[in-house]
Amino acid sequence: MTTALASQTAEPRTPQPPPVVHAAALLWMSAVAAGAFETVLAVGRELYEGTSGVLDLLPGAGLRVAVFAAAVFLALRMRAGQNWARLTLAVGLGVFGTLSLVVGPIQWLLHGGSIAEAAAGADVVTWLFTISRVLHVTAVLGAVTLMFQPRANAWFRSERDRLGLRLGGAQVAHPRRGQRGERGQHDEGGAAEQRPLGAEGHRRRRGQHQPDRPEHQ
Repeated sequence: MTTALASQTAEPRTPQPPPVVHAAALLWMSAVAAGAFETVLAVGRELYEGTSGVLDLLPGAGLRVAVFAAAVFLALRMRAGQNWARLTLAVGLGVFGTLSLVVGPIQWLLHGGSIAEAAAGADVVTWLFTISRVLHVTAVLGAVTLMFQPRANAWFRSERDRLGLRLGGAQVAHPRRGQRGERGQHDEGGAAEQRPLGAEGHRRRRGQHQPDRPEHQ
């Protein structure tokens, strides 16, 4: 009996995201890891070749770290069912982030760059960077695709409706608490009026109710 009552009064469990949403969050984490690896390679090469100093690289590295932290935060919020995080990831990193990753290679090809010549003269760092960049772009495109699958769309709608019901229940409960407060104040006022009178109060009350006695002439 106690177990049944405890199960009825227990808080409802938070629904878990479907596999497509979970996979999308993992792909975003993979994209962040690839971006961090590319940053380490780029910074390490510039420092090794002496083309830039530490102070020159700090602003760009700090901006990338901030973007990576924001991406991790948004991916976690998206996995928790926050639709605004999904839209921010799709627009901010899915569109503009992907353009920032591919615009450089596209411009290089348009200016006559040869993939065969670049591959022939590439060193280990260049190959590692290229492989990481391909995996990076693939992870971003895969995450965006999974976030908008039918099962993902249905789950985000259900989470939005569940949040709306919770907010509506809180708004309904708030006036009730106000009514209980007013009722308590009214009861306290009535109780104050019904408190027993002291000796002085009894004498005043008897004086008010006693009729005036006729004077003896």
